[in-house]
Amino acid sequence: MEFLYSSFFQLLVFPVLCLVGTVLLKVSMRGPKSEPFKLEDLVVGVELIWLSLTIFIAGLADKASRFSERRMIVKKIHENIPQVSIERAESILGFQNQEESAINFLGSSGFIVFGIFFVAVAMTLAVRLFGWKDTGDPKLFVGVALPIVIGLASLGGVMQLLSVEL
Repeated sequence: MEFLYSSFFQLLVFPVLCLVGTVLLKVSMRGPKSEPFKLEDLVVGVELIWLSLTIFIAGLADKASRFSERRMIVKKIHENIPQVSIERAESILGFQNQEESAINFLGSSGFIVFGIFFVAVAMTLAVRLFGWKDTGDPKLFVGVALPIVIGLASLGGVMQLLSVEL
């Protein structure tokens, strides 16, 4: 289980597994009479960026829920035992000094969502406008490599952001 929290898994293994899985899905959806593999099957970078946005929003909702639960627990302790201040209850539960960092993270997450969305839309437009040859095949750099690199980076970045404990 600790392997899942390692930077190696979050920055390399998970994004690469997503990349391989997405390519395999595209290859398997092709008709049986087509070529087994085409360069077009590697045009999955934009899907990886959208996947990272989806993962971030789901992880953000989970973090917000856990933060809300923690606040409710501290509030109940203070209500049931008025002698215990909210700060003391947070200290007893090990939540001290976490509220400000959690609020900062949750507050800045809107900018992160907007940033990932902006990158996804920009990459979609770049691939659509500049990523295809006149023959209908993708260009290697703009159509395939650049979106994949940006998609892997966004997945790795999101995994690292979500690994930070609030």
